[in-house]
Amino acid sequence: MTHAPQAEHRTNWLLAALEPEDFAALEPHLEMVELTHKQVLYEAGDPIRHAHFPHHAVVSLVNVLEDGNTVEVALFGRGGVVGLLSALVSREAFGRYVVQMAGTASRIAVEAQNEVRNAHPKLLGWTAPLRHRCARMRSLQISHTGDRPWTRLFASEWTRQSTSSSCTA
Repeated sequence: MTHAPQAEHRTNWLLAALEPEDFAALEPHLEMVELTHKQVLYEAGDPIRHAHFPHHAVVSLVNVLEDGNTVEVALFGRGGVVGLLSALVSREAFGRYVVQMAGTASRIAVEAQNEVRNAHPKLLGWTAPLRHRCARMRSLQISHTGDRPWTRLFASEWTRQSTSSSCTA
């Protein structure tokens, strides 16, 4: 018999930082999930159906280059959310999201998150600056697909910005 992981949603720092009333609105829609090493959550272009708030797991966003090599462009741990901004910007995965370190995460259906966000305007303010930055970076990525020197520059800049501030793609 397998046991579901114990639900401690506020292990994720973004969920922990929410005002009590905002968290209370999200909590009924959150489910605890186990993420396994090398599990692919989304491939590039897949529709985003859920956002994941990692607890002890680490998830990478990687872009697959034309020659099949991959470039890691973002890392998500307990201070981030996987897939939310992809869902808000294009409703499609920006790249491949792969679990690098197994662990638990809180997961919410994007539709449920949108309903809660619309009913609680502070949640919209929480994502607006990140949504703008990620949309700008995504448009640069699309317009320069295949330009390998640009791809390397884009990836290094994205990684530098992602490690100095939390971007949630």
